[in-house]
Amino acid sequence: MRGDGTISGRVTLNKTLALLQRDGFPIENQFINKDMGPYDWHIHEDAEDLEKERLVEIWEKPTKHARDTTVYQLRDEGRKEVLDRYAEKILTLPYPRIFNSRLEEIKNRFAEFSTPEIVVKVHQELLMDIQEEDARVEMDNLVTDLMVAEDEAETDRDRTCFICLNLLGSLDFAATALSMALKKTQTRNTNSSSKNLIYFNAKETLHWAHKLMRHEHLRYCRPSEGPLAGFRDQLAYRLFCTEELSGHYGIVKPIRDELTLNEYVQDVQM
Repeated sequence: MRGDGTISGRVTLNKTLALLQRDGFPIENQFINKDMGPYDWHIHEDAEDLEKERLVEIWEKPTKHARDTTVYQLRDEGRKEVLDRYAEKILTLPYPRIFNSRLEEIKNRFAEFSTPEIVVKVHQELLMDIQEEDARVEMDNLVTDLMVAEDEAETDRDRTCFICLNLLGSLDFAATALSMALKKTQTRNTNSSSKNLIYFNAKETLHWAHKLMRHEHLRYCRPSEGPLAGFRDQLAYRLFCTEELSGHYGIVKPIRDELTLNEYVQDVQM
């Protein structure tokens, strides 16, 4: 929320939560594509429940337009609830430096731009600013680019290099998740935002993967240390985001251990 503890507008509230979910925060909503972008009608209903518990306050603010704007404000009791129940969970998220920077960027965006400007920017980032058929072509092309990059990384691979393993794993999962998201949303005839959210992370994965191509092979290096540490962290962070989204929307199970590796292989082969 802004410095005064408010969020103005249902669109802004939906966008805030959708972007946080896109960037790996544990947001439980299931978003669908609407005219104003990612949307979940449960969000305002949940906010009204929080108002009944005196954790937030909701009111309508007059505007120059035909409809008033819904304002959500965190009460002191709500702020205490957030700190008591969620502050520690946020601190335990992986890649804390990147998570904090993404949180600040999202907060600054909503403070700096008007709602219509935010809608345009989010639509562009999530490929919601073009026709559905054109978006699918763009996403299919990205899957191809990811596979080409994976082949390039495979050509230069050293079996003992952990950077190679991370690079190949991230590219493979991004390509698989995006292609399966496209397939499942089309098969189920749903306008789920899952493919758009995964698309953004897949595109970011390709961006950071290109920066790690032709790297110096290393057998081991601690996270956030050694050569290309910033690029490695960004790639690993986007893999984490893609895994979380894929699991949350039932696209493909993240690979956590040998059991989920087998489940992943079965999902891909179906």
